[in-house]
Amino acid sequence: MINHTRPLSQDPVLLRILALLKQQNKSQKNLTDYLGLHPNTFNNWKYQNTQSYLKYLDKIADYLDVSPGYLIRGNTVGADTEDYTPLESKLINEIRVLSSEQQQALLTLIKEFK
Repeated sequence: MINHTRPLSQDPVLLRILALLKQQNKSQKNLTDYLGLHPNTFNNWKYQNTQSYLKYLDKIADYLDVSPGYLIRGNTVGADTEDYTPLESKLINEIRVLSSEQQQALLTLIKEFK
């Protein structure tokens, strides 16, 4: 019997996501539930060679407890860009929604901790 299934995407980012899911004993369905997506979405990423997962990369990295840079490059430190830990990414996202006055007050507070 001939198997007519589509080949698995060879996208390195997607392959890293799959490997991390396996290492962490997490399912693709758990990830799509976490992202609020239909379970078939992950199969579309795997077999339809789509990179629509990129818009969820920060949340996927958070779920897998790695940096987005790790998912993209496969290393923990980029040669020409900074990689942030999940906590650093969360802090940056929280800071971005603050007014400039609030950001300045936070900066002052952080300097007091040093």
